[in-house]
Amino acid sequence: MVPAATPAGKGSSLLDFPELKKTLAAMVAGETKAVAAQTRVSLAGDLLATEHLTAPITTHDIHEYTQPLEAAPAMATMDARAFLAQLNRVLPTAGTDDTLPVLTCIQVTLDGETLTMAATDRYRFAVAEVPVTATVQPPKKPLTVLIPAATLSALAKRLKTHDGPVGIGLLTADHAEGEPVVILPTARATL
Repeated sequence: MVPAATPAGKGSSLLDFPELKKTLAAMVAGETKAVAAQTRVSLAGDLLATEHLTAPITTHDIHEYTQPLEAAPAMATMDARAFLAQLNRVLPTAGTDDTLPVLTCIQVTLDGETLTMAATDRYRFAVAEVPVTATVQPPKKPLTVLIPAATLSALAKRLKTHDGPVGIGLLTADHAEGEPVVILPTARATL
């Protein structure tokens, strides 16, 4: 658990995930899962601390790595449950043959007030539509992109426990219409 109080200073740290995971596990070893989940953790420089323990951890210079993309503002939002239900109808028909990479994707099209998903493995074909609510001016022409089924399958696992809206938007404002579309949580959603 990381305290939500506003920190005295502002900054970023880049940590090695496997090392962080092992260090945190060692710091709560012998505790029940409930107690471990409620353990407060703080990071000051390269020291990771709980109430009883402090351990050094490797930090990396954040400027040596590519910065993550900023989340795109949602062009349209939809109910997560409706999206998940329709996505689960389409996912099984996506191909798994890596020699035909296009068929391992799901075609996602945003057109006005509808998000359409389609997939095929050459033997089966599925199409599903989800109603959306535009958050900005609807696109002048349909926006279409192929998203790997594996990516959407991972998203589907995350959406199983999510209530509320999800949004769809352009990856960056610099992209022209028809460029890649990504599905992302809206401001009210935490995935």
